[in-house]
Amino acid sequence: MLKIMNKEIEISKDIEVILNTHNILSLQTKLGKLERKLSDNLNVTYHVCENSNNSLVLESNNKTILRTEHKNILNMIEGVFYGYQKVLQLVGVGYKAYIEDSILVLKLGFSHEVKYPIPIDINIICLKPTEILIFGISKEYVNQIAHSIRNFKKPDIYKGKGLRFNNEEIKLKEGKKK
Repeated sequence: MLKIMNKEIEISKDIEVILNTHNILSLQTKLGKLERKLSDNLNVTYHVCENSNNSLVLESNNKTILRTEHKNILNMIEGVFYGYQKVLQLVGVGYKAYIEDSILVLKLGFSHEVKYPIPIDINIICLKPTEILIFGISKEYVNQIAHSIRNFKKPDIYKGKGLRFNNEEIKLKEGKKK
């Protein structure tokens, strides 16, 4: 029989925590609200402390489930408290981005403009005509939106033109030799 493992997570008093009987955890702040269905193999208890921060205790027989859910809850706490952001850069001559009526419009060298409707839970801001900031409270959702926008024009391996993340380095291939 496995030894029961437990992990404790401290939660700030600014975060409102609701733990459902069906293992549904809900966190809410002024930035927004996140909900997640936790694993059925996980026992979760919420402790309210008057003097210090509140705590959430996770207990499980399975180490992998415990570690995964622990990290997911930490990501939720960071998301509702600070938020997550990704920055995309447009690299190429004539590549531009702007927002028009809650639609992100991209000029990527195609014969037409690429239009991407902005989801409700995500904020997209064009810092410059060549930089796009994607902000939200869910880490998974922000990354999913950033990758779906990036898929319109991935960076070229020979010239480096396209949409790339802010800190992404692209190893360029050498062109054809004469």
